[in-house]
Amino acid sequence: MAHVINWRLDFMLSHPRLFEVMAEEPELSFGCPACQEGWRDVLERMCCRIEDALRRNETFEFVRIKQKFGILRFGWEGEVSEETRARIEEALALAEARSSCTCELCGAEGDKYHASESVMVRCERHAEGRPIMPTRANERLHLVRVVAPTVPPVRIVRRYDRETDSFVGPPVHVDATPPPDR
Repeated sequence: MAHVINWRLDFMLSHPRLFEVMAEEPELSFGCPACQEGWRDVLERMCCRIEDALRRNETFEFVRIKQKFGILRFGWEGEVSEETRARIEEALALAEARSSCTCELCGAEGDKYHASESVMVRCERHAEGRPIMPTRANERLHLVRVVAPTVPPVRIVRRYDRETDSFVGPPVHVDATPPPDR
């Protein structure tokens, strides 16, 4: 069976510690990104952060990477320390925040749009549908689920700076309600 080499396979193979690629049907591998190529840089940044966080004896594997409501969503399994888990969750939160303001098609800065029953992130050049509360870069807020040994989990709203790819300033709001279904 001939395999189509595409950016998704190339991406997964470049991070062997994070993905188990099925030889026969790589596109059906757990964690194969179900998103557009414009988010590849977002994924690369996230994977580098996770690889830096992992210690030698720790395990990690993506089981899901998908787009939902204009944001990347992730599922993973592994055996890691609490410190590593916190660093992984921070990497995932940063990737979610960056995806929410990055065009899915080209990787340029973008906003969310609603069209054909779906939510997407697009730059001005690729925009379609109607904008969903366009924002100025200095006003971007991102809802981050903080993994804490508390019940219920804590959610924090933090400001994301796309230029530095980081969260800035103190939390804007803390809420102890359960996070939405991912």
